[in-house]
Parts: sequence; structure tokens; C-alpha cells
Amino acid sequence: TEMTSAYEQAIATTLKNYGLDVELKSIPSDKLQEKILDDRNFDLLVVQLFFGKDPDQYAFWHSTQTNLSEGGLNISGYTNRRTDKALEDARKSTNQEERKELYATFLQRLYIDKPAVFMNSSILYNISRTNTSLHTSSECLWHDADLLNLLLSNPQQD
Repeated sequence: TEMTSAYEQAIATTLKNYGLDVELKSIPSDKLQEKILDDRNFDLLVVQLFFGKDPDQYAFWHSTQTNLSEGGLNISGYTNRRTDKALEDARKSTNQEERKELYATFLQRLYIDKPAVFMNSSILYNISRTNTSLHTSSECLWHDADLLNLLLSNPQQD
């Protein structure tokens, strides 16, 4: 789309301003796995990821998810034992406060290690089957923890 193209151009221009050689390649999503992801054949990869309402990001950051050809989604190949433990424990817990603390630990490690750069966030829509109202959340997410706080402040309704 034009917006994506403008976004990509802005990233390329910024990187060029820092003296980096940049070559933009647009890969169709159906070819991304075989051409780029399986062999991690990239220096910089801009992807759009969609996270669910639950802040569980095990599939994207746990070290067991680094084999992309077998369905893993940890594109950066990030591994950290503390991060793995926080993700595992948070996934098992049903206590919201405990989960919040564990995901905060996870995000702190992610922030320190910086295996990826988070560039923006779209407007989030929360649609509930039990409630006919539509809620939007267009807060600007300036810090990695902002996403966690936003997700945990609007718990899922069953």
C-alpha cells in the first residue's frame, strides 16, 4: 500500500542518513518463509506482527521458538534464560497480578537486550461479544511496557 511504501521509504532514508547502504526489497508474504526467514537471510527485517489481547508473547520470544522452518516465530533468534522463565511462568499462572509482574520482568529483559526495535503501534480495537460497544485505544506506546500496561488494563471478558 502507499502507506507501507511511505513507511519503508522513511526507514530507508533515516538509515541512509546514518551512512548505511540500504536496499529495499518487498517480498510477498507467501515467499517470505522460504526466501528470507528459514535462513535468516536479512540484515534488517521490517515486519508487522499482530499480538492478541493476552500479553503472552511466548511464540515470538521464547528460545524454543527460534527454528523458523519448523513453525517458530522468534524471528530474531533471541535467547535468554530469564526471559524464557518469565514467559513460561506467566503462561502457567492464572493470577493477573503475578502475570503482570512476570510480563514486566520479560519486558525489562527485552528492553535491556534489544533483540528488536519496536517502531509503532496501530489503534487497538477491543470488541466484546457480551457488550455491543466498541472501544478504541489510540494511546501512543512510547515504551515497551506501555503495551503490557495497555493490555493488562483491559482484561479479557469471558
